[in-house]
Amino acid sequence: MQRFHIAKELPMTVLRQRMTEDMQVRNLSPHAQASHLQQVSLFARYFRMSPDALTPEHIRTYQIYLTNEKRLAPNSIHTAVAALRFLYRITLKKDWTFGEDIPLPKKPQSRAGRYRSPARCRSPGHTPPQRKDRSTRQLKYAGDAARRSAESAK
Repeated sequence: MQRFHIAKELPMTVLRQRMTEDMQVRNLSPHAQASHLQQVSLFARYFRMSPDALTPEHIRTYQIYLTNEKRLAPNSIHTAVAALRFLYRITLKKDWTFGEDIPLPKKPQSRAGRYRSPARCRSPGHTPPQRKDRSTRQLKYAGDAARRSAESAK
């Protein structure tokens, strides 16, 4: 006799179903949908309440928790905030000022951004430091290789 294992599906809440449909209508990728649902689920579990009962003050508290206790990187916090903004703006149609009520964390400037500023790129002969270092290493390596081959030829 064969036994089949049938996975039980958790019943989908009305809010989760509605958010999923909103994301599908907007053609978000399956990965983005899963990420948004996970972030909203983590948010709701943190407060042990349904997200539709939570306020911008709860979101602020959660952002502080992610920053100070979980010590998440700005990009990770950005992911959580994007999911919450989607939930409250699109699915729940809240009339909040999202830039003030649910602020995005400031991302640190990437190293590449510092070297691509117009003022630095205009100066003739200027190459970013990492390019100079790479060129110097390549020349040094080529010189070492030529010296080794000359020594082995003797």
